[in-house]
Amino acid sequence: MSLITRLISGIMFERPARNRSYQDFIRILRDKGAAVEARIAKGNGDEKQHKVLTHLIGIEKWAQSRVRVALGEPFKQEEYNVYRPAQATAWADLLPLFHATRAESISLAEQLAAQNVPTNHKVKHNQFGDFSVRAWLQYIAGHADFESKRIAR
Repeated sequence: MSLITRLISGIMFERPARNRSYQDFIRILRDKGAAVEARIAKGNGDEKQHKVLTHLIGIEKWAQSRVRVALGEPFKQEEYNVYRPAQATAWADLLPLFHATRAESISLAEQLAAQNVPTNHKVKHNQFGDFSVRAWLQYIAGHADFESKRIAR
């Protein structure tokens, strides 16, 4: 991993997450999830919006698989496409799917807290190297929030 990649990872994910607790992330995931859902509800489901939404759902599900490693599940080296909803998934089905996906992210944060997993426990990201679990939660919350702005503001 290059120095630039490490710097980007630190600035975008580790630094903003460093002083946050699991309770902070549970709140952030709920709040940002509601904002994402509002944007989805404003969308018209055209091809571009559909691609954005399936992408952000796939990334969140993939990131969840990495967070589960901190809870004892085996690490799987895979890309996010495995988790991305099929292109044929109806637009009307994607909002409930995002809602369920975000609920699972919140549940994972609650499980991390309940099991007292250290927030600095590391799990590999394909591009950025080792991420702390708090950086993974930052990644989940921030990615969907950012990408969903391409659907509607």
